[in-house]
Amino acid sequence: MNNDMDSICIDIIEQLLILLKNDPEHALITYGSLSEKINRKIGPRNLDYPLGIVSDVCKELGMPLLSTIVVNKKSYMPGEGYFTYYYPDVKETEYDNIFKRNLKEVREYQHWDEFAEAMGIKI
Repeated sequence: MNNDMDSICIDIIEQLLILLKNDPEHALITYGSLSEKINRKIGPRNLDYPLGIVSDVCKELGMPLLSTIVVNKKSYMPGEGYFTYYYPDVKETEYDNIFKRNLKEVREYQHWDEFAEAMGIKI
């Protein structure tokens, strides 16, 4: 990873944590809106890589996958790569159940402030 990607990942984490802090019950954002919020440092179709990095960090730390709240504007679910990467043996018919479970975990997680502090983010 390079400094630009580090910066993009931090910006993404910051925006997602702000969203969760402000309205945890309804926290969802489209790829396009997230791209706008990080000043289009990366286009919506290219967010898969930095969102993967963010979720890898979450997974390593035993936290819910923060990228769960980033969704496609038509399906209102994460992109297919989210499922094929983190749930490679799961059938597409299970994606909706996985998404609902993971979304609930992200919204109910009580330690996002600690994660923000560890990442050097003030929310």
